[in-house]
Amino acid sequence: MIHLDTNIVIAFLNGNKSVTERMREVIDEIALSSFVVAELDYGAKASRNSERNLEKLYQFINLVNVVPFDLECAKILGSIKHGVLVKSPDLSF
Repeated sequence: MIHLDTNIVIAFLNGNKSVTERMREVIDEIALSSFVVAELDYGAKASRNSERNLEKLYQFINLVNVVPFDLECAKILGSIKHGVLVKSPDLSF
């Protein structure tokens, strides 16, 4: 499975040509965590065109796999983020 982050999905939904082409090639392999879905849902609801953006988002979500983001995932994310920030303290998340 290819797990996408929020920024890649936003690029796709906004019509980024290179992202769209690549995603069409691997659509059956794409997965989103429920954490990413929550971020995207919030962003669509907070946008100027929320109804249209929510419709586009959920049409896309219906095409891909959604996997749960559980406690173990959260711990792993925390470790990764900590490791990145230790190596590159100037980054912000």
